[in-house]
Amino acid sequence: MGRTLTDMFEEAVPKEYHYIELEASLYEYLQLQANGGWEEVPFIGKLLLNKKYTVVPALRDRLRISGDYLPCKSSENQTYDSCVNDAVIRFQKRHGLVAKGVVGKNTMKAMNIPLSERIAQIRLNLDRIKWLYERKSKRHIIINIPSFTLFFEEDKKLIQTMKVIIGKPKNPTPIFSNLVKTIVLNPHWNIPKSIIQKEMIPKLLRNKNAMKKEGIEIYTGWDKDAKKISGKSVDWSKYRYSKHMPYRFAQVPGYRNALGKVKFLFPNQFAVYMHDTPNKRLFNRNVRALSHGCIRLHKPRDLLKTFSTFNDSVNYSKSQKILKGKKKAYLALKNKVPVDVVYLTAYVDSAGVLQFRNDIYGYDAMQLKSYRKW
Repeated sequence: MGRTLTDMFEEAVPKEYHYIELEASLYEYLQLQANGGWEEVPFIGKLLLNKKYTVVPALRDRLRISGDYLPCKSSENQTYDSCVNDAVIRFQKRHGLVAKGVVGKNTMKAMNIPLSERIAQIRLNLDRIKWLYERKSKRHIIINIPSFTLFFEEDKKLIQTMKVIIGKPKNPTPIFSNLVKTIVLNPHWNIPKSIIQKEMIPKLLRNKNAMKKEGIEIYTGWDKDAKKISGKSVDWSKYRYSKHMPYRFAQVPGYRNALGKVKFLFPNQFAVYMHDTPNKRLFNRNVRALSHGCIRLHKPRDLLKTFSTFNDSVNYSKSQKILKGKKKAYLALKNKVPVDVVYLTAYVDSAGVLQFRNDIYGYDAMQLKSYRKW
């Protein structure tokens, strides 16, 4: 007996990115809508623990409806007690907010998004997942732009997560897929033409020695025989807005290098890769859209260690010794790993928890607007 239409539909359902769990969340939210949904919580200001506020009962009801307020020993009066506070923290974590239980402007904004908008957001992201690659590989790296996070899966189970910094809205990190093929220790940074013209040349026009201070070398071209020159030897005003940039700017390996000490390459037409960064303080920020488009890793050595567990070419202890110096080293990977840079503002995590994130690049708004034209 051949396959039935039902069989074909079941086969077509995405098996990754927790699609089935997100679809189940959609049905739950549709049921919530049928039951009346949630009311807007009228509140401006901040709530302090163990203080009384008239808004607390409405806040508690709102958190109970969305499943954030769990059964708890509480008198359920107007006191902002630990039970409500824990529910607020749960809500904040699910929405990518600073999760300290302080109810402020951002928390109230997220809480008062209408249920109908959340349903539309879930549907939109279910649609996006259908367009993503079905990975049948043992390992899989997923970088979700709106959650500023890298997820490393092995045999469909999450084995590692890491904070990342992604591109600013004006320099967005592109959405694409490829394979991590090479790891570079102590990388040079060959500075893109756009950054040379926007950032480096203005510095040189103010101070001819500016590149020397930043450990950046200037060469007459890109070939092996290109000569290193001084910043003083060129009239940089000629190249500020020119289409042609004959000079190569390269930052030498070291702790000041913008790529840090480790770089993970997955060839792509956007010249985007994952790399270390000397500026670790930026990972303390909750919203991390701060780069020119590349993906900065919070703990690149941890990722290097993970790669060493399934690649003989990556000896972690030997790599640590190399990283103490400045000599560049390329580690070609026998066991390459697919990487997908995705844009999901609603998804279910590996613990089965429904997550929402802000539309950092405005893609949700753009896509929902186009839907209405169909």
